[in-house]
Amino acid sequence: MLKNYEQVAQELRPHLQGFEDYRTKMIAKTLERKLLILAYVVFLILVAGFAINQRIEPPIAIEFIFFIIVIIFIALLAYHQSAIEDYRGEFKSKIIDAMVKAINPKLNYAKDRCISQNEFYESGIFTTGIDRYKGEDWVKGRIGETYFEFSEIHAEYKSSSTDSDGNRKTTYHTIFKGLFMKADFHKHFSGETYVLTDTAEKYFGFIGKAMQKVSTRGHLVYLENPMFEKEFAVYSTDEVEARYLLSINMLERILELKQKFETDVQLSFVGSDVHIAIPNLDILEINIKQSLLEQEPILRCYTELRMCFDIIEDLNLNTRVWTK
Repeated sequence: MLKNYEQVAQELRPHLQGFEDYRTKMIAKTLERKLLILAYVVFLILVAGFAINQRIEPPIAIEFIFFIIVIIFIALLAYHQSAIEDYRGEFKSKIIDAMVKAINPKLNYAKDRCISQNEFYESGIFTTGIDRYKGEDWVKGRIGETYFEFSEIHAEYKSSSTDSDGNRKTTYHTIFKGLFMKADFHKHFSGETYVLTDTAEKYFGFIGKAMQKVSTRGHLVYLENPMFEKEFAVYSTDEVEARYLLSINMLERILELKQKFETDVQLSFVGSDVHIAIPNLDILEINIKQSLLEQEPILRCYTELRMCFDIIEDLNLNTRVWTK
């Protein structure tokens, strides 16, 4: 049973008042440091102006003064960013953790944890080798009869190139950045089934449709839903099982999920779990300038969490059609 916003807001009220005091102190400290560094910058500018006016020799002295000014500006920006990150970390550790517990005491939250790289890769949704992997905002627990976990994930691969001077450059490219969920489907799958964004037909038409048939994930499965076929391509190593899993009702629910998040959604049914990848979804962020005593930031974070929790019901995972 998940509590509604009014119930959660009531439980959070004592936490919010104490954290608001912390926020105002952080803003004051940040402002003090900004003014101090600004005073140093103004002083050095005045010194530089005096040096130029008096034509101080050697010229390298003036260049050194400007170098110090640039360093101070960089220090200012670094300090400001560090203060914001510290605030966000405290917000997640104290407020988001308390919010998750208020929604349901059996749910667990950790701001610095994420679904493991191995679990992410074994979902089979993304087959590119991963060279850099990180994540945050990990939530795990059970809703109804369904065990689940989700987190934000940023997975990347790297490429290297060498310019005409022989300098080697390494560049990282995003494989996936967004929300990744794993949930118990309460069935041991005999095969593996993938519901992937149908970019081939969407961008290459008839040729793209022919390209769909070439896949390392199994056979292309055709389903009797024209709207679904336009958005997704389904591959499976067990076509019969895929058709049982992807019933007419399930196809409609997946389409509604895509519409709900307004982005491409991809799924896989592997082992006994369903995996859902939702790109470009960045949740539970906060602005230090905004008071937590206002309704908007807390309501927004609650809504983002509920959208994720509601995926269990969106896909009807609590209805046990099969038994393990």
